[in-house]
Amino acid sequence: MLISFEKKFIFIHVYKVAGSSINKALKSYQYSPSLYVKSLDKISQILSLEVPYLFDRVTKFEHHVTASELKKSLSPKVFNTFYKFGFVRNPWDWQVSLYHYARKEKTNKHHQLIKSKKNFDEYIDWLVNDWWTTHEIRLQKSFLYDEQGNCLVDFIGKYEQLDQDFNSLLEKLDVKASLPHVNSSKRKKDYRLYYNDKTAAWLEEAYKDDIATFGYSFE
Repeated sequence: MLISFEKKFIFIHVYKVAGSSINKALKSYQYSPSLYVKSLDKISQILSLEVPYLFDRVTKFEHHVTASELKKSLSPKVFNTFYKFGFVRNPWDWQVSLYHYARKEKTNKHHQLIKSKKNFDEYIDWLVNDWWTTHEIRLQKSFLYDEQGNCLVDFIGKYEQLDQDFNSLLEKLDVKASLPHVNSSKRKKDYRLYYNDKTAAWLEEAYKDDIATFGYSFE
């Protein structure tokens, strides 16, 4: 997540959807609270004073905080007036990227388990037929919509047209930035090569809400 008080925008970071590249491109506009602001916040609390945006400026959020979580934590003035955006990715392609990332990154909480899988087929089998029985599938939609199905952001870009959508976003935000490409994984470019009819159908069922919401298909 990245928030800019200068340009009044909030980036909701859906993991493995070019978020690291977008964060790096917009980093110069990101707000980092100073010691002065933190001290001022304590004083304002003691004196029961209201300082515009102060609470929002010192509130800490997780890297992959959702729009719904932000709405509960930020002041209505900030959440409702700042321009909010995020990016999504074809779910079949998304899972290929998540698979390779989890196998590579030792800090990933599923690293050992996923690395123990013989191949991608076993990973998908675990994801939709084992993990899903005890945990809720994490949809990309859950980052950008609330539980009632209301979209909480102003713009949703697509990974498949990343440069085009990012450039449109820059014009809307009135900022200048260039998009680097970081954290790319070594993999086959065509995600369809990772699937057979069975695993493709499993994923379609598990992520049908994302597929319908964002207009994706296996092809």
